[in-house]
Amino acid sequence: MMSTVYRGIAFNEALHVVNKQQYEREERRYFLDGVVAKAVFGEGIYLVHDTDMAAQYAFCHAETENDFAAVISQQLTLDNPMILHRDYNEADLRKDALEWKYPDGNLPDNMWQTEPMLRVEKTGAIMREYLLHMKYDGIKYHVNNEFIYYISYFPCTQISDIRIDFIFDIHDLKNASVQVLRERYKLKNQYL
Repeated sequence: MMSTVYRGIAFNEALHVVNKQQYEREERRYFLDGVVAKAVFGEGIYLVHDTDMAAQYAFCHAETENDFAAVISQQLTLDNPMILHRDYNEADLRKDALEWKYPDGNLPDNMWQTEPMLRVEKTGAIMREYLLHMKYDGIKYHVNNEFIYYISYFPCTQISDIRIDFIFDIHDLKNASVQVLRERYKLKNQYL
């Protein structure tokens, strides 16, 4: 399954990613005002199918790094993704992964007594390990009817054709929507 997907990051990082055609920074990051990008499903590259949502992530990155925001597009090929949706969701996957990892039901004492972010990190690593053991190569998560997350566990072979979709100054969002900013960028750069 090949899909065009998006990721929002700061402009300088986007230039680096496009130039190298690969990601080098992990998903988990801390932004201003206590906002955190969590790697809920373990180490991998987290992508979305929607430019508006990618722009929200780009805003957080740009604000923290005092940079322009960039939404980048890429092709994602997942051969055997775990499909999550309303009937089998993140909580179900977490439960199955923990039961697989600890079949006797004896979770380590510190599993639930740690800081929430550390708990997310631990359970995310277990979910990733479980999915890889079950021969899945990533996740396609239908959060709702309008929003889909993708997680690539092998980005070097699954992600290709990385390019900048559009760039914006975060202060311009006060006067225009993401779609208007994207259209302006596309129009301005159509001959490049």
